[in-house]
Amino acid sequence: MSRLPEALGYLGGALVLTAGLLVVARGWSEFSYAAQLALLALSTLAVLVAATVIARGTAGGVAALRGTAQAQRRRLVGVLLILGAGLVAGTVGLVLDHVGADLVVLPSVLAALAVSVVAVALAPGVVPTLGVFVAGGAFLGSLTEPFENPAPLLVWILGIVVAAVAWLLTAPRLTGERTLSLVLGLATLVVTGWVAAGIPASDLADEWGSDALRPFGLAVLVGVAVVGVLQFLRDEGWPWITAAAVASAAVVFEVAGEALGGVVAAFVAGLAFLAVSALLIVRRGRGERSPT
Repeated sequence: MSRLPEALGYLGGALVLTAGLLVVARGWSEFSYAAQLALLALSTLAVLVAATVIARGTAGGVAALRGTAQAQRRRLVGVLLILGAGLVAGTVGLVLDHVGADLVVLPSVLAALAVSVVAVALAPGVVPTLGVFVAGGAFLGSLTEPFENPAPLLVWILGIVVAAVAWLLTAPRLTGERTLSLVLGLATLVVTGWVAAGIPASDLADEWGSDALRPFGLAVLVGVAVVGVLQFLRDEGWPWITAAAVASAAVVFEVAGEALGGVVAAFVAGLAFLAVSALLIVRRGRGERSPT
């Protein structure tokens, strides 16, 4: 397959997106509801129809789109579907806001997540994987819309950790982008754990679970460090050991940073990493020299 159709598809999608951004920048609110709906609906229809036509035109049918021989077509379909997911969310949100619905953000994000999942199923790749991850995060964040009072921070931290673990268990296998999925999930766990561990309970006043937030954050970091080393020893890839190193450093900074100082804590963590590295290298060298 020539790269010309793929290039034209990217250019077309970029022009549609640019045109939409220019319209918004020049005064979206000045347009009537009918004009806003027409622009969003037509843009959404154009992008999704283009993705459908390209996918159905694949030799061997839509199922063949996942094959290595259709890499260019698959990338193009994936990009168009993720672009369509954003447009679908905008269209749904516009209609719900116009009719005065109680929930606007949650259904809009859910619609985008559904289209993103379809994109991963039909055309797995980098862009669909990022699209599902972003849409999933937005969906998690929009779950508070039906409630008047925000949930305690500990509940949010628990929800993010559970979602990140679920992502690590499923996304590397389902998205077709194992390394990227691991990086996204592990980075979420490390950042969430570090944020939780670094918030003093006194800053949360009498909020429920404030006393447990720091211990839970440290537990998440320790868990990432331990599991990361074990997975790396099983040859499961560099994202695991990278996450383990960052999580270990975060634990050292949070636990020993105040007592020893940041520089000393970093020095101690570095010595520990170098010692472990040396032991592993020596052990591997002995294993390679041992007779079979």
